[in-house]
Order: sequence, then structure tokens, then C-alpha cells
Amino acid sequence: MQQKIVAEAFGTFVLSLAVLISINVLDPLLATPVVAALVLGLFVYSIGPISGSHINPAVTAGLWSIRKINTPDAIKYIIAQCAGAIAAFYVAGTFVSGLALGIVPENMMDFWAELIGMTLFTFGIASIVYRKVA
Repeated sequence: MQQKIVAEAFGTFVLSLAVLISINVLDPLLATPVVAALVLGLFVYSIGPISGSHINPAVTAGLWSIRKINTPDAIKYIIAQCAGAIAAFYVAGTFVSGLALGIVPENMMDFWAELIGMTLFTFGIASIVYRKVA
């Protein structure tokens, strides 16, 4: 189990670091989705066989809700993922002055966009887990 937790923390760290730097250094509307997709794809192949490569608390919560991960493991994954993301924020802060965290949406439209995107992302993962995709 320890290897899974380390894999989740590291994967979340790298994904968060890449996204934080791309938001603050590159064009966030164009580059950030590409950066996130590339990092996520890399980690699906590299740590997927170890931990399932959730690297996102929303994914872990979604998989927990359909009983694909048990409660104690889900809690450990989420703690590891939050630790990885917090570490990424501090590391990114050393490279980017005035780092924008982006946790609190600036307006309700941002909130709804994040909520819809997270829901669709988790729904897609659940479909794959249940092998309901062609």
C-alpha cells in the first residue's frame, strides 16, 4: 500500500506543478489543458499499474462512490494527493513570483465550469472502469 500512496503523492505533485507553472508562465487558456493532458497521459502509463493513477481527489471520490476503492484506501489516497498538491504549490512558488493559486473561483461562472468539467471527467473515468465504452 505504501508504494501506491507514494505514487499518488508524486503523480499529483507533478501534475499540480505542471499546471501551476503553465497557468502562471504560459497562456493558461491554450497551454494548460495540453500540459495537463500530457502529464496525465504519462502518469496513466507510468504509475497506473501501481495505484490506478487517480492523481486527483475528485477521481478518487468518484471511484469510491462506485465502490472501486475502499474507504480507508480512498482516505489515504486523498491525503497523499493533497500533500502532493501542497508541495507542488510551494515548489512552484520558488520559480514563479506572485503565484496565483486558483483554488477560489473568481466568479460563479468559473465555479460552474470547474464543477461541470470535474463531473464529466469523473463520469468518463467511471465509464472506463465499468468497461462501458467502445
